[in-house]
Amino acid sequence: MVHGQPDFGMYAPKTKIYGQADVGELAARLGSICTYDRRGDVVWLDDFESSETKWYAEDSGAGEVAGQSSERARSGSYSYRMDLGAAIDRWASIRRYFAPLNPAKIGVEISWSQYLLIENNRFEMWLIHYNGTRRYDFRVALDTSGIAWPILKYWDSTPDWHVIETVNANIAEELFLNMKLVINSDTHKYERILLGAKEYDASAFSVSDGPSGTGEQFLVLLKYSSLTAGAVNRAYIDDFIITQNEP
Repeated sequence: MVHGQPDFGMYAPKTKIYGQADVGELAARLGSICTYDRRGDVVWLDDFESSETKWYAEDSGAGEVAGQSSERARSGSYSYRMDLGAAIDRWASIRRYFAPLNPAKIGVEISWSQYLLIENNRFEMWLIHYNGTRRYDFRVALDTSGIAWPILKYWDSTPDWHVIETVNANIAEELFLNMKLVINSDTHKYERILLGAKEYDASAFSVSDGPSGTGEQFLVLLKYSSLTAGAVNRAYIDDFIITQNEP
């Protein structure tokens, strides 16, 4: 039996309601976490509403605490909380490996918030591509190194952190700040970085690479660290998304 709609049925005038032709918008209205940057095809997502066992957690030093938290969230009722100890170079992280994705442009997106506006902490998002012979290391970070406004950085071929811009963004208290990194796994180049309402062209950024002893795969790592002693703080992360076929 043939199924369909009358001619022009999607766009015909209606009373009381509006027609909906964009399924992405429909998903957003029904509660999807994919509302920040809707480009690309979603491969996997996590809103941290269920157990964090989908990730592998690590930390360094005394005082670090990490796990699912109901204290605050960007969406739903839970996020993932990372507490830092008081000593320098303390950190907490979670990571997850992904099987080879459709080649070309891959995106990773996260929302995160600090508990307080305390300086000298850093939040990092890594996307590492192992292609079977080489490792290509893409990283983006927000660094509060002794100033009120955070510094957006990327990891270059030095290899070291390189400043993109000091950004006018609030990363404290209830606000969840959105961050997205898009790379090209064919050309092994950065593509773009998004932070809040601003997008940065990253195509000219150099990429750190080296030999790889593992098969083709992708690694995503989210890391929160203290850069000086006494920088005790807490971060919440939520709504992780990985995409392929980015434009």
